[in-house]
Amino acid sequence: MAKRYFFADIESMNAGAQYGMTPREFFRLGQFAVNDGPVVLTEDYDFFMAEMEKSDFIVFHNGHNFDLSVLYGVDSLRPLELTMQKRVIDTFCLAALLNPAPYQYTNRDGHQVFDAAKPERALRWLSLDNQAHQLGLPGKMGSLKELAKKYQPAGTKVSDYNFGLIPTNDPEFREYAEGDVIAVRALFSKLMEMQKEQQYSSDYLWREQLVYAICAQITRNGIVVDKDSAQSRVDDLAEERDEVMSWLVEHYDFPESGKSPWATTKGKEVIFKVLEDFGITEKSKPDWERTATGNLSLGGQAILELVKGVSEEAEKFGRAVATLKGQRSLAQLALDSCHEDGKAHPDITAIQRSGRTSVTRPGLTVWTARGPGAVEKKYFVADPGDVMVEADFSAADARAVAAMSGDHEFAKRFEEGVDSHDISGVIFFGEDEYFANRDELRPKAKAMGHALAYRVGAKKLAATGDLPESLGPKMLKAYQDAYKFVAYWQNEVTEFGESNGFVENAWGRRMMVDPGRSFTQSSALLGQSSTREQLFDGLIRIAEADIERVRWVRMLVHDAVVFSVPKSGVETSVEWLMDKMQAYFEPKTRAGFPVWFPMEYGPLDKTDWYSAGH
Repeated sequence: MAKRYFFADIESMNAGAQYGMTPREFFRLGQFAVNDGPVVLTEDYDFFMAEMEKSDFIVFHNGHNFDLSVLYGVDSLRPLELTMQKRVIDTFCLAALLNPAPYQYTNRDGHQVFDAAKPERALRWLSLDNQAHQLGLPGKMGSLKELAKKYQPAGTKVSDYNFGLIPTNDPEFREYAEGDVIAVRALFSKLMEMQKEQQYSSDYLWREQLVYAICAQITRNGIVVDKDSAQSRVDDLAEERDEVMSWLVEHYDFPESGKSPWATTKGKEVIFKVLEDFGITEKSKPDWERTATGNLSLGGQAILELVKGVSEEAEKFGRAVATLKGQRSLAQLALDSCHEDGKAHPDITAIQRSGRTSVTRPGLTVWTARGPGAVEKKYFVADPGDVMVEADFSAADARAVAAMSGDHEFAKRFEEGVDSHDISGVIFFGEDEYFANRDELRPKAKAMGHALAYRVGAKKLAATGDLPESLGPKMLKAYQDAYKFVAYWQNEVTEFGESNGFVENAWGRRMMVDPGRSFTQSSALLGQSSTREQLFDGLIRIAEADIERVRWVRMLVHDAVVFSVPKSGVETSVEWLMDKMQAYFEPKTRAGFPVWFPMEYGPLDKTDWYSAGH
């Protein structure tokens, strides 16, 4: 008997509203086709769900992150269950593997796009509209924004359009909805052809569907926002801003008008003039940071670097301007991201070229564990009765490199009690010089060691350590001599990436390499992707052992996982989680050997993300 494929799409209220609505309230129109049959449009939620559930395979575009999440609701594990049964096929997920964004392409509007591997550009490439356009597929037509415009109150900004105002009986709306199903079906067929042509492992494709389903489940879980604390911080910052502005206006005739007066032409002129009065000019500061367009940077951090050590007054001015420029508080971002259920539900998508996750709305991946901004993580807290636990792999990318290269000497860096940055320091500077100046040289050795894990040349190596360029070749050779197998492996994978246009990790993931950039990309992609796969292997083991415990996962940040764990029995629970997350990495390279991937975690009695770090 032929398998029943359910190709579908839905029209709904505005994205984000689902966290304050039931699925029935959020659902407006469902459209589907079974196998090669006609497209059916329905406003009957129960009918749509019944037709979907009785199908062997359920096919959506971006179905994990949106359609299935909203159809079953924020509290349901059913989308994850269906995926674990190998019944869900998300063409967005398939396209990310089989038709990823090239370095350069022309989009459907005729514009040239470069460096399309960047997450925000990859998202646009992977949209149903662009996939259909790039592959010459039928179905997609018109613009939903243009249609919605007809039903918005006069003067409504595009960003504020309410798509729920489009009548479901609008002929153009129904034609658009029907076209989405036609496009999904055509895209699925095309991607299956591409899988055969590329001989891509079907096992990995199914595994990736599960990865996306887990990411979607984490989004549904959400993370509680401490709104009172965040609001208090916002209020304090507003008061501080007013004080700083008053001081700058009084002492430096700083402009006051506008939402961001420091960013106006007048504001920039004043900043440049004051810096010049302190003797800070382009000529006196040849290393003055520049913007992407080549202009002298007036960013907060750039100004702080410029005024450092000049004078007490100059440093006070620099701190004042930097304070103003840093007014976009992460506390305000936390509040803006909080939904009606009291949680932020960040979008977690595994679309980086290496498969590592990107987090948006809010972009929590940029929230570091260190520095003054890290404290802002305290506005994200555990569920009532839970504690927050952050666990991350230790030196994961470097461990992957050791395993794949077969370099046992390099692997000694991960032995218990060993400071890997001390080892790097001795290699670069010699034992006597390094330990005589350890406090100064250890940060340089650390930065240079990390850079070499991603493969840089001699010039960049020296710059990373803030050292004379002439020292770069000597230090690069010293590192390569110390770790001959790493150097050999890097050369080998570089040649493969250059010749084939891609590299492939031990799990079977293929990653495109940009023309002429294999030297820096190939080994880095293999290291990063191996860490990613180890992390998701652990999360898959959790789901397979006890799917309910996937609800504990609150956030993924590169090689770290944030859990909200019931306070009762937390030690036993965390031990169970670590048993599932930690494992050996056993590469398939001819020289490779197994390397243990351990996790470190913070205290088990904290209720906020910041305090849970380690």
